[in-house]
Amino acid sequence: MIKLADTEWNIMELLWEKGPMTTMEITHELEESKGWTKSTVITLLKRMDNKGSIYFEAENKTKKY
Repeated sequence: MIKLADTEWNIMELLWEKGPMTTMEITHELEESKGWTKSTVITLLKRMDNKGSIYFEAENKTKKY
């Protein structure tokens, strides 16, 4: 079973509601309410990808989760 941290759940719920989304779209959604920067979002997305809880499709230089 995959265990997600509370911070990762914030992203997961956003992706369920509005996905697929790019890193910047996720950042824009969460920066005001959570105060997260792009680097914070990238770190969390990498952790979630490593756990196998999300995946992305590459479109040019952009990843859609």
